[in-house]
Amino acid sequence: MNAKDLPRYSSSLGRTLIHISFKTKYCHKVFLNTAIRNRCEQIFREVESDYGFNIQELGFDEDHCHMVADLGMKWSVKQIIKALKGRSGKFILKEFPWLREKLFRKNRFWSPAYYFDSVGKDEEKMRNYVDNQKFSKQDKNQTTIWEYAT
Repeated sequence: MNAKDLPRYSSSLGRTLIHISFKTKYCHKVFLNTAIRNRCEQIFREVESDYGFNIQELGFDEDHCHMVADLGMKWSVKQIIKALKGRSGKFILKEFPWLREKLFRKNRFWSPAYYFDSVGKDEEKMRNYVDNQKFSKQDKNQTTIWEYAT
């Protein structure tokens, strides 16, 4: 990517391209359910629109999600993750009440932990990793984060 392709702001240009991943509480495999997975993606897209950042790649596995997002200059990683996890957790547990009754106590859908890393120079490798999550565009054999990193 060269300078002419970078996003421009009032007095700067650049991008904050981040790989983000987080898991459901207790590693429950809720994303095997297509309706939950689709609703979660829809909520993520609403947060993306409301906060003005760009989710460029998004993939789900049975109990977690991965994304590559350009956060721009306005928001920190912590703020975006809080918005994504907070809104999606709230609405998923509200819209699928059986999840709260059977799996999630105390209104917590997501584990408090999360992973993030700047994409850096291996952008294409990271995009392929996120795109090859089990429930991305099509079911594929998923690699592990360790296979990606080595």
